[in-house]
Amino acid sequence: IMPRRAKAGFQLAPVIIHQTYSLAADCVSGNFFIADRDYEVAEISCSWDVPSSSGTLQIQRLQSTEAPAAGDDLLAAPVDLSAADDTVTRPALTATPRFLRLSRGDRLAAEFGGTVTSQVALTITVVLIPTGQNLRAY
Repeated sequence: IMPRRAKAGFQLAPVIIHQTYSLAADCVSGNFFIADRDYEVAEISCSWDVPSSSGTLQIQRLQSTEAPAAGDDLLAAPVDLSAADDTVTRPALTATPRFLRLSRGDRLAAEFGGTVTSQVALTITVVLIPTGQNLRAY
C-alpha cells in the first residue's frame, strides 16, 4: 500500500493499528482508535487462535457522539468469528467510499454480534493512509 503524497519531496507512511482481545470476555463492543488527523482506511484484517461459537465482528467509523452499533459499517459484511482458526481474514471493505474516510476526532470501533463464547486471541489490524489538508510531518 503506497501512501499518498503529502508535499513535494516526502511521503507519509501508512499507520497500522493492532487491537487484540485476549479472551471472550474482552470482546465487548467499543472504540479502539481515535483519529489524530484525516485518514483513509486501506485494509482491515483479523485472525484468532480459537474461534467463537457463533460470533460476528463489524468495524465501524463513529463520528461525533455516535455509539458503537450506530456508526457506519466499514466491512461489506460482518466477519464470521466461528470460521477456521489461525487464518488471516481480509474481509471486503464497504462499497461506500465516504465511510472509509476518517476526519480528526472520528473513532474506529469493534461491534460484536452473536455469541463470542470461547473466542481466544482475536487480533484486528487496520491500515490507515494519512490524507487531507492537515498533513504534516511529525
